[in-house]
This record gives sequence, C-alpha cells and structure tokens, in this order.
Amino acid sequence: EEFGKFFHGALKSLGLDHLGITVCSLRHAGASWDLLAGRRSYEQVKDRGGWKTDTSMQRYAKAARSQQLAGKCHTTSSSTGCKCFRKCTSSWPGT
Repeated sequence: EEFGKFFHGALKSLGLDHLGITVCSLRHAGASWDLLAGRRSYEQVKDRGGWKTDTSMQRYAKAARSQQLAGKCHTTSSSTGCKCFRKCTSSWPGT
C-alpha cells in the first residue's frame, strides 16, 4: 500500500498519471519483457511471477506476443493499429 502511494505520486510528478499505469502493470510488463526478449523460459517467468496455473500465465504470454506483433506494424498503420490494439487488449482478462 505504501509503495503504491509512492508509485502513484511518482507518476503524477512525471505527468504520467493519466496513462493508467499501476503497480500491477509492472508485473505485466516484466513478464511480457522476459518472454519477448527470451531472457527467461515460459516456466521461469511463471515461477518468478508466482503464477500457479498455466491459464494465469497465458494472459502474459498472449500480451507479450501481441506487443511483439504491434511493434512490427508499419508506421502509416500505427495510429489505427494502436486504437485496435488498445480496444482488443482492454477486454482481456487481467488487464
């Protein structure tokens, strides 16, 4: 709780509080980055994140793959792609 208050204050002071980033976002980003970068195996990421089931971990694997694909979009389609990506990922469980 104390870290959450500190984190929110830091975002606010940086002018980033409107982005909806939460402490939980760090967990998502860390798992996604590890998978995208190939830094850790699926099982290592699952253990590190404390996810007991594959179902929980699969949310992060899907998000990581989507981020990877979104990064390959051509710049002229990025605006439309970003809107579509946000709409799709906002309906995923756990996001």
